[in-house]
Amino acid sequence: RLAGAVQGKKSVFETDVFDGIINEIKTENEKAKRIIADHVRGAAFLALDGILPSNADRGYILRRILRRAIRYGKLANLSPNFLVSLIKTVAEAYEGVYSEFQASMEGIVAVVQEEEKKFSKTLEKGLKELHEIIDWWNRTTMVQEVDRRTGIIPNAKNIILGFGTEDEIELG
Repeated sequence: RLAGAVQGKKSVFETDVFDGIINEIKTENEKAKRIIADHVRGAAFLALDGILPSNADRGYILRRILRRAIRYGKLANLSPNFLVSLIKTVAEAYEGVYSEFQASMEGIVAVVQEEEKKFSKTLEKGLKELHEIIDWWNRTTMVQEVDRRTGIIPNAKNIILGFGTEDEIELG
């Protein structure tokens, strides 16, 4: 926020801090750009501090922000491993202040790639189960109770949440 005020910008995403990251994200979806840029920046610093994705504490935060960035990348049709180049862009933007980025880059990239791989498997498995539930539901009932806000049947929503994703994903 301070950078935005000093630079006379309406949004932090218009500042030089985010400029290089946002320019590298090739999508017209501004919301996705901002979410991905913010999350990849945070993830880079968490990984730089030696935090690894996990199901507890700071590791859980890293896992969630990486997965949210990956999910928005998928929704924006970005290529697999798009986060790797963005992590490198973050490191280049901050190398004058955080010289340790270059020495840690290989490890940070490995963390990001591994989490993307795990999340892709989890998402694939979760979507498969979700489609099976939807197919079963369509075969066994005429009345389809659907959450009006999300468009998802209640049991399916539990599957989505159970696989570490949110109801923002689109079913295809």
